[in-house]
Formats: sequence, C-alpha cells, structure tokens
Amino acid sequence: FRLMLSSGIVKWRSGCPSWHAFSAMNHHFETQPLPNIGGFFAFHLVKYCSKTACYLVFFLEILIPFLFFGTPLMRLTGAG
Repeated sequence: FRLMLSSGIVKWRSGCPSWHAFSAMNHHFETQPLPNIGGFFAFHLVKYCSKTACYLVFFLEILIPFLFFGTPLMRLTGAG
C-alpha cells in the first residue's frame, strides 16, 4: 500500500511538467531500462495513448491501493 501510494503521490507532487502534462509515459517508453521492441512501438503510438497511460498510472498508484482496506473480494481485485 505505502509503496504504491507514495509512488503516485511523488510523481504528482514533484512539479515535473511532463507528469502534469501527462506526457511522461512517452519519455518512459523511449528511455526505459532494458528497452525492447514493445517499447519502440509504444513510443510511436499516438499522443493520446501516452496520455491515457499516464492517467492509468495515476489511477493504479493512487486510487487502487485503497482497495487493500476493503472486503476480501476488493483486496483480491486490488492485488490483481
């Protein structure tokens, strides 16, 4: 819980313009460690796919960890 939530909050509060413009994932796809062919194609996707990936990162790292405090089904969903 703490690792995921902290990761999302640090990204948002860092003041980095690429996270606030939702373009950081495009940079990540280009420069990720151990790049592979999937990263090449992800980098060349249209810009709204990169923005959608950023929204998904914030959703998964800030909101989903709170499912760990719910019912057993919610915990399994959050862990999945």
